[in-house]
Amino acid sequence: MKFRLLIISFDFRPQLGGVATCAYELACALSKQNIEVKVVAPYRDGVEQFDQHHFFKTKRVKLPSSALKSIFKLKKEIENEIDTFQPMAILDLLWMPDGLATFFAHRKKTPFFQIIHGVEVIESLYSLRKILRFALSPLKNRVLKNAQEIFCVSHFTKELVKRYCPIADDKIFIINNGANPQTFYPKDKNKTLINKHNLQNRFCFLTLGRLEDYKGIDMAILAFKNLKHCQIPFKYLIGGTGPDLSRLKKMVKEYELEEYVEFIGVIPSPLLVDYYNLSDCFITLSREDYKTPNVEGFGLVFLEAALCKIPTLAGNSGGIPDAVIAPTTGWLVDPQNIAEIARTMESILLNPEDVKKRGISAYERVLSHLTWDHMANKIIQRLKMHVRN
Repeated sequence: MKFRLLIISFDFRPQLGGVATCAYELACALSKQNIEVKVVAPYRDGVEQFDQHHFFKTKRVKLPSSALKSIFKLKKEIENEIDTFQPMAILDLLWMPDGLATFFAHRKKTPFFQIIHGVEVIESLYSLRKILRFALSPLKNRVLKNAQEIFCVSHFTKELVKRYCPIADDKIFIINNGANPQTFYPKDKNKTLINKHNLQNRFCFLTLGRLEDYKGIDMAILAFKNLKHCQIPFKYLIGGTGPDLSRLKKMVKEYELEEYVEFIGVIPSPLLVDYYNLSDCFITLSREDYKTPNVEGFGLVFLEAALCKIPTLAGNSGGIPDAVIAPTTGWLVDPQNIAEIARTMESILLNPEDVKKRGISAYERVLSHLTWDHMANKIIQRLKMHVRN
């Protein structure tokens, strides 16, 4: 008899984001391991075509856009799936609403397991929304206490859980995120993109992601201001959009960096692998912001770049040290220290062989330890320790 697993994910592809990607890729990887997977996820326009695959079944539910307002409707769906699909275990991608809805449906006594990514467990009074989530922290603690086990995506995330939730250490396990080598892989540089971005004979730095202040793109720009004297020609491509875009554009104009920095907007998914391979070094200088709060719990982009043999210059913050190993697969710097960032950037420009060496090491590490199949196998081992077929 196949092991039946119900996955609950309020964030799910084709929606963008790290949790949505993790949920989808993990469901695919688990379904390839003789696991019968069913996913409960929100309905979105256009999901019918996306859901036409053979990996697993997806039950789409019309839910409010608010996670808080979705809890009880999601609870009813979980109870229905427990009765009909009869899962041997439930895996929740977020504690709210996924884990909370599962907790309220737990009278059915199906064991559930909780994945924690990072920022969602941090308490903050920064906004009305955060105050409401803070008020729910006793329920968060009950969800985590009642979960069979908690899977944290990094050592940093595990420490966050221990700091904010009174949870026994022996039920918290570190299971890193993964990346898909069928989606991201080394390939020749796209000549059309080279011409489009004027990259002939220029070293290319790349950032991809949502443009928010904690991502440290401002610090990268300030560091590049100090590198205009460097004799190695370079360019910095920034892909994505977000609330920090206008401020960042003003910085580039103020420091007369238009020749060196280009904003390229949102990149279509099919072109992501081309842009990773277009670059020579990936950059994400995220810093820890406990007020808002914002922090990198891990960072899928580092693994995606690595699968294209691209090393990363990253901020030594949050869960990033689980994804980027210095000095083997990239460089870790103080994300608040402009001088250190600039020195490291200049060293990268002046040592292309070292860049290639770290890129190869990053590629080999992800292939051997950090694919979605690796994450799925570790989760299966934990589930089967508690649940019998």
